Amino acid sequence: FLDTTRAMLKERFGIGHATLQVELSGAEAGDAEARGC
Repeated sequence: FLDTTRAMLKERFGIGHATLQVELSGAEAGDAEARGC
């Protein structure tokens, strides 16, 4: 799912892979913290 979304965003908005990685990493970290609580 994430790979598909990443490709779609790159095609539509031209977002760089590195920028998207950072955003996804931040979101995943937030989810992990939420689960920890």
